[in-house]
Amino acid sequence: MNHKEKQAALEKYKAIAIATLDYLIKNYTGKLVFDQYDPHVMVYSTQKEQVERYFKQRKLDQLKRHSTNFQRILLHNLDVKFKDFIKEQTGYEIDIFKDLQDRIEAIVASKEITKDRELYDVRLMSDIYEKTNGDQKKLAVLQNLVVAFTDKIPVERSSKVISEQKYKEMRRRSGFLLDLASPDKKNRLELYTNGKDGCAQTSVNVYLKDGNGGAVYTAKGQSLPIKTYWKDNRTVVIETKKTYEVTTRYEKLSSLKNVIRIEYTED
Repeated sequence: MNHKEKQAALEKYKAIAIATLDYLIKNYTGKLVFDQYDPHVMVYSTQKEQVERYFKQRKLDQLKRHSTNFQRILLHNLDVKFKDFIKEQTGYEIDIFKDLQDRIEAIVASKEITKDRELYDVRLMSDIYEKTNGDQKKLAVLQNLVVAFTDKIPVERSSKVISEQKYKEMRRRSGFLLDLASPDKKNRLELYTNGKDGCAQTSVNVYLKDGNGGAVYTAKGQSLPIKTYWKDNRTVVIETKKTYEVTTRYEKLSSLKNVIRIEYTED
């Protein structure tokens, strides 16, 4: 590849990578926001800066990998709209499902699923057919392959059940000081401690009904006497001390359809 050809390739993959990240920022953020801070926006914005650096450094392989890595997010979310977006924004044809389709063709040709990775691919392709009202005959073939594979998996006939008390004790030993559902049982509140000596910390974690969440308050110190509880379904109260060395402190945790307010009392 001569200088001119490489420059053209650099410009192509830079455009694709930037457009992909813009698409992610527009369509795949807002699911978890701490006050005004959205971790996903930060990640994608930082990666846009990295793309610019790779372009200036003429690192073509890294630009290609960037494009592919972030398109995997779209693949696993069965995003069928990205193809039209990238064509409109960059002029390039991108099919994020092509590699998956090639793997599926090989599996169908062999007439069996032989490992878990293939099972995942077949189920993913089945979901795509169902979402897009795709070829029902091909869908049936994939579903039959899944049934044939799962029928060969031995069934665990016995399982060990531990008591609720023992489970709570195991959680306590792992650092969980409190695990409390909201009054409507849709969200969860945890008080958690980890680390030792100078690295020890105590955190209040909030998890929304979709499973997303994280630390809304963290102070240095092991098993600090912090009290936290639900004031109502949408409000968490944290009773703490002004003297603590705080590393994380948010007053709101929100997702696309849910907002949790954090109230503090400090003595």
